[in-house]
Amino acid sequence: MDGKKLNGIFIVGASRSGTNLMRAILNLHSIINITGETHYFDDLRPKLKGKIQRPLAQQTITQVEKYFLSLGHRTYDHGGNPNESLFNVEDLRQIAHEEGGTADDYFYAYCKLDSGVTTTNIGERKHHDIFFAYLIYCRLIQILR
Repeated sequence: MDGKKLNGIFIVGASRSGTNLMRAILNLHSIINITGETHYFDDLRPKLKGKIQRPLAQQTITQVEKYFLSLGHRTYDHGGNPNESLFNVEDLRQIAHEEGGTADDYFYAYCKLDSGVTTTNIGERKHHDIFFAYLIYCRLIQILR
């Protein structure tokens, strides 16, 4: 994925600093959707070291798809079942492969599916991953308390 295509928004801040409120306010806008925390940047992405910026092998595709489909069922670390996801694996795969088929493209596809609309401004609310934000061309909102 050409990072310039993802006009992402990341909201970062310490716990209880207002990141959820900022997410809710931004999500009121018709062309913005900030998904909940996926932990992609601090969980799955580091596990894929060396495989990030190239199309994924089938074994890795399966791992990445299960990760995001689980998030489509329940929030991170709450026992999401990929078979009970709100999202269809074919839709996730199609969007990711249209973008290039990398792990970051799957993140983009998940955010796009989560938005439920065809928005160009998608992103993720994060607590502690500010140092990962440079990986994708995006807008960064940092909340301090």
